[in-house]
Amino acid sequence: MSDNIGIELGTLLTQARVLDVEGRALKLQAGERIIAANLALPYPYKPQVGDTVLVIAQGESAWVIGVIEGTGLTAFSAPANLELRATRGRIVLNARDEIEIKARDVNINADNASTFAKNLTQQVENLDTSVAGLALLRAREERTEIEQSSILRAENINQRARKEVKIDGEIINLG
Repeated sequence: MSDNIGIELGTLLTQARVLDVEGRALKLQAGERIIAANLALPYPYKPQVGDTVLVIAQGESAWVIGVIEGTGLTAFSAPANLELRATRGRIVLNARDEIEIKARDVNINADNASTFAKNLTQQVENLDTSVAGLALLRAREERTEIEQSSILRAENINQRARKEVKIDGEIINLG
């Protein structure tokens, strides 16, 4: 069975492998044929050598109209502000490896926000957290390491241990 479909006399629809890329011009191999084609995709894909694409040709003209297996970059670019909206649903970003956000400022405004991760690492220069109500940490263990000084101020402090409390310091001031 042939991968080529003749739609009408002189028209060819087939898959091809990318051999070379120069801007929007591609050199393709479809079976034994070498085809020169132009990108005609409705999205900004940058094909790579080795990609498998869908090509349509008529006479001497050929266009890549789809990507069957690709490794290239799809990059959307806007000269100014860009807004994604789902007015009656949700937006899901899904990646096999990583999702990265880069910006001078990142703001998240939500009624509720949740983070679920196996491991969470945060590295910041300064951290300022304000909680109007209760701040609750539940953990099997907790360790806090402070290089210079630590200050805890509260109207009341209640600390309990089932077994042992250890305070180690050169000078301990009580009262």
